[in-house]
Amino acid sequence: MLRAATCRLSAAGRRLLSTGGRTHLAALIERSPQLTPDLEPHELDRIEAVAEAERGYKEYPAALTQAEEGPDRQRVRLRMEALLEREGGREGKGDLTGDERSLDRRLTQRVYLLMRTADGKWGFPQLEWTPPESVRDALAEAVRRTCGEELAVHQMGNAPAGHHACADGGGSTFYWRMLHVSGGVEVGDGCDYAWLTRGELTERLDEPGMRELAELMCNA
Repeated sequence: MLRAATCRLSAAGRRLLSTGGRTHLAALIERSPQLTPDLEPHELDRIEAVAEAERGYKEYPAALTQAEEGPDRQRVRLRMEALLEREGGREGKGDLTGDERSLDRRLTQRVYLLMRTADGKWGFPQLEWTPPESVRDALAEAVRRTCGEELAVHQMGNAPAGHHACADGGGSTFYWRMLHVSGGVEVGDGCDYAWLTRGELTERLDEPGMRELAELMCNA
Protein backbone atom coordinates (compact mmCIF):
# COMPACT_ATOMS: atom_id res chain seq x y z
CA MET A 1 0.00 0.00 0.00
CA LEU A 2 2.81 2.40 0.87
CA ARG A 3 4.60 1.60 -2.38
CA ALA A 4 1.49 2.42 -4.44
CA ALA A 5 1.00 5.69 -2.57
CA THR A 6 4.63 6.67 -3.03
CA CYS A 7 4.39 6.20 -6.79
CA ARG A 8 1.76 8.92 -6.94
CA LEU A 9 4.01 11.43 -5.16
CA SER A 10 6.23 13.99 -6.85
CA ALA A 11 10.00 13.54 -6.89
CA ALA A 12 10.26 16.09 -4.07
CA GLY A 13 7.70 14.17 -2.08
CA ARG A 14 9.61 10.91 -2.47
CA ARG A 15 12.77 12.58 -1.21
CA LEU A 16 10.90 13.76 1.87
CA LEU A 17 9.65 10.26 2.57
CA SER A 18 13.18 8.91 2.42
CA THR A 19 14.33 11.08 5.36
CA GLY A 20 12.60 8.83 7.93
CA GLY A 21 10.71 9.95 11.04
CA ARG A 22 7.99 12.55 11.01
CA THR A 23 8.09 15.21 8.30
CA HIS A 24 6.77 18.74 8.72
CA LEU A 25 6.22 21.21 5.89
CA ALA A 26 6.68 24.91 6.68
CA ALA A 27 5.97 28.11 4.74
CA LEU A 28 8.45 30.99 4.53
CA ILE A 29 5.94 33.70 3.55
CA GLU A 30 7.44 36.90 2.19
CA ARG A 31 5.99 40.34 1.54
CA SER A 32 8.00 42.07 -1.17
CA PRO A 33 9.40 45.61 -0.73
CA GLN A 34 6.77 48.26 -1.37
CA LEU A 35 9.25 51.08 -2.06
CA THR A 36 12.63 51.25 -3.71
CA PRO A 37 15.43 50.54 -1.20
CA ASP A 38 17.24 53.39 0.52
CA LEU A 39 20.28 54.56 -1.41
CA GLU A 40 23.76 53.55 -0.30
CA PRO A 41 26.24 56.33 0.63
CA HIS A 42 28.24 55.88 -2.60
CA GLU A 43 25.02 56.24 -4.62
CA LEU A 44 24.14 59.48 -2.83
CA ASP A 45 27.67 60.77 -3.50
CA ARG A 46 27.28 60.04 -7.20
CA ILE A 47 23.93 61.85 -7.40
CA GLU A 48 25.40 64.86 -5.65
CA ALA A 49 28.39 64.87 -8.02
CA VAL A 50 26.10 64.83 -11.07
CA ALA A 51 23.97 67.64 -9.61
CA GLU A 52 27.12 69.68 -8.91
CA ALA A 53 28.29 69.22 -12.48
CA GLU A 54 24.91 70.27 -13.85
CA ARG A 55 24.99 73.44 -11.79
CA GLY A 56 28.04 74.49 -13.78
CA TYR A 57 26.12 74.51 -17.06
CA LYS A 58 24.99 77.74 -18.61
CA GLU A 59 21.55 78.84 -17.40
CA TYR A 60 19.13 80.43 -19.80
CA PRO A 61 16.48 82.98 -18.77
CA ALA A 62 13.38 81.38 -17.32
CA ALA A 63 11.25 83.10 -19.97
CA LEU A 64 12.98 80.94 -22.60
CA THR A 65 12.80 77.59 -20.79
CA GLN A 66 9.58 77.59 -18.76
CA ALA A 67 6.04 77.42 -20.08
CA GLU A 68 3.29 79.38 -18.41
CA GLU A 69 1.29 77.24 -15.96
CA GLY A 70 -2.40 77.31 -16.68
CA PRO A 71 -5.15 76.67 -14.07
CA ASP A 72 -5.65 73.01 -15.04
CA ARG A 73 -1.97 72.25 -14.84
CA GLN A 74 -1.69 74.07 -11.54
CA ARG A 75 -4.53 72.00 -10.03
CA VAL A 76 -2.84 68.77 -11.12
CA ARG A 77 0.49 69.90 -9.66
CA LEU A 78 -1.01 70.91 -6.33
CA ARG A 79 -2.96 67.64 -6.11
CA MET A 80 0.18 65.63 -6.79
CA GLU A 81 2.20 67.59 -4.23
CA ALA A 82 -0.49 66.96 -1.60
CA LEU A 83 -0.54 63.25 -2.44
CA LEU A 84 3.23 62.95 -2.14
CA GLU A 85 3.22 64.79 1.16
CA ARG A 86 0.48 62.53 2.56
CA GLU A 87 1.47 59.14 1.12
CA GLY A 88 5.06 59.46 -0.01
CA GLY A 89 6.79 58.85 3.32
CA ARG A 90 9.37 56.11 3.74
CA GLU A 91 7.73 54.90 6.95
CA GLY A 92 4.41 53.06 7.13
CA LYS A 93 1.83 53.13 9.88
CA GLY A 94 3.34 50.02 11.41
CA ASP A 95 6.69 51.80 11.75
CA LEU A 96 5.11 54.83 13.36
CA THR A 97 3.07 52.82 15.88
CA GLY A 98 5.53 49.96 16.46
CA ASP A 99 2.93 47.43 15.28
CA GLU A 100 4.81 44.34 14.05
CA ARG A 101 1.54 42.74 12.97
CA SER A 102 1.12 45.40 10.30
CA LEU A 103 2.10 44.75 6.70
CA ASP A 104 2.58 48.51 6.43
CA ARG A 105 6.10 48.53 7.91
CA ARG A 106 9.68 48.31 6.70
CA LEU A 107 8.45 49.30 3.25
CA THR A 108 11.87 49.25 1.59
CA GLN A 109 12.67 45.71 2.79
CA ARG A 110 11.31 42.19 2.53
CA VAL A 111 9.41 41.09 5.61
CA TYR A 112 8.56 37.51 6.57
CA LEU A 113 5.70 36.01 8.56
CA LEU A 114 6.67 34.50 11.88
CA MET A 115 4.13 32.85 14.19
CA ARG A 116 4.15 32.52 17.97
CA THR A 117 2.35 29.52 19.41
CA ALA A 118 0.51 29.42 22.73
CA ASP A 119 3.64 28.07 24.46
CA GLY A 120 5.57 31.21 23.48
CA LYS A 121 7.75 29.71 20.75
CA TRP A 122 8.31 31.56 17.48
CA GLY A 123 8.43 29.70 14.18
CA PHE A 124 7.07 29.49 10.65
CA PRO A 125 3.56 28.30 9.72
CA GLN A 126 3.77 24.51 9.48
CA LEU A 127 1.99 21.18 9.82
CA GLU A 128 3.01 17.55 9.85
CA TRP A 129 2.82 16.02 6.39
CA THR A 130 0.73 12.89 5.91
CA PRO A 131 1.29 11.06 2.57
CA PRO A 132 -0.14 10.47 0.05
CA GLU A 133 -1.32 14.09 0.28
CA SER A 134 0.66 16.22 -2.17
CA VAL A 135 3.22 18.65 -0.82
CA ARG A 136 1.45 21.59 -2.47
CA ASP A 137 -1.90 20.70 -0.90
CA ALA A 138 -0.28 20.12 2.49
CA LEU A 139 1.41 23.53 2.40
CA ALA A 140 -1.87 25.23 1.47
CA GLU A 141 -3.55 23.49 4.40
CA ALA A 142 -0.72 24.52 6.74
CA VAL A 143 -1.19 28.16 5.78
CA ARG A 144 -4.97 27.94 6.12
CA ARG A 145 -4.91 26.30 9.54
CA THR A 146 -2.23 28.49 11.09
CA CYS A 147 -2.92 31.82 9.37
CA GLY A 148 -6.67 31.80 8.74
CA GLU A 149 -8.87 31.85 5.66
CA GLU A 150 -8.09 35.38 4.46
CA LEU A 151 -4.38 35.08 3.74
CA ALA A 152 -3.64 34.38 0.07
CA VAL A 153 -0.13 33.30 -0.91
CA HIS A 154 1.68 32.03 -4.00
CA GLN A 155 4.08 29.08 -3.74
CA MET A 156 7.41 29.98 -5.33
CA GLY A 157 8.74 26.82 -6.95
CA ASN A 158 8.35 23.10 -6.40
CA ALA A 159 11.52 22.45 -4.40
CA PRO A 160 12.11 23.30 -0.75
CA ALA A 161 14.29 26.30 0.11
CA GLY A 162 15.70 24.68 3.22
CA HIS A 163 15.70 21.68 5.50
CA HIS A 164 16.10 21.43 9.26
CA ALA A 165 16.50 18.19 11.20
CA CYS A 166 15.09 18.01 14.73
CA ALA A 167 17.77 18.04 17.40
CA ASP A 168 16.34 14.87 18.98
CA GLY A 169 16.38 12.98 15.67
CA GLY A 170 12.59 12.77 15.66
CA GLY A 171 12.08 14.00 12.11
CA SER A 172 12.66 16.89 9.73
CA THR A 173 11.07 20.14 8.59
CA PHE A 174 11.22 21.30 4.98
CA TYR A 175 10.66 24.97 4.14
CA TRP A 176 9.05 26.37 0.99
CA ARG A 177 9.22 30.01 -0.09
CA MET A 178 5.85 31.70 -0.59
CA LEU A 179 4.86 35.20 -1.67
CA HIS A 180 2.13 37.20 0.06
CA VAL A 181 -0.63 38.05 -2.42
CA SER A 182 -3.41 39.55 -0.32
CA GLY A 183 -5.24 39.37 2.98
CA GLY A 184 -4.24 39.35 6.61
CA VAL A 185 -3.48 36.78 9.29
CA GLU A 186 -5.86 35.42 11.91
CA VAL A 187 -4.57 33.50 14.94
CA GLY A 188 -6.20 31.70 17.85
CA ASP A 189 -6.22 32.64 21.52
CA GLY A 190 -2.79 32.84 23.07
CA CYS A 191 -1.04 32.93 19.70
CA ASP A 192 0.54 35.86 17.90
CA TYR A 193 2.35 36.74 14.68
CA ALA A 194 4.65 39.38 13.25
CA TRP A 195 5.93 40.55 9.86
CA LEU A 196 9.68 40.83 10.40
CA THR A 197 12.76 41.73 8.41
CA ARG A 198 15.53 39.19 8.02
CA GLY A 199 17.46 40.68 10.94
CA GLU A 200 14.42 40.86 13.22
CA LEU A 201 13.37 37.34 12.28
CA THR A 202 16.68 35.72 13.10
CA GLU A 203 16.68 37.37 16.54
CA ARG A 204 13.36 35.69 17.43
CA LEU A 205 14.37 32.15 16.46
CA ASP A 206 16.04 30.29 19.31
CA GLU A 207 15.96 26.67 18.09
CA PRO A 208 19.52 25.43 17.40
CA GLY A 209 20.48 25.96 13.77
CA MET A 210 17.36 27.92 12.81
CA ARG A 211 18.95 31.37 12.80
CA GLU A 212 21.58 30.28 10.31
CA LEU A 213 19.03 28.49 8.14
CA ALA A 214 16.67 31.47 8.13
CA GLU A 215 19.55 33.75 7.15
CA LEU A 216 20.37 31.53 4.19
CA MET A 217 16.76 31.16 3.02
CA CYS A 218 16.07 34.90 3.22
CA ASN A 219 19.21 35.60 1.19
CA ALA A 220 18.21 33.19 -1.58
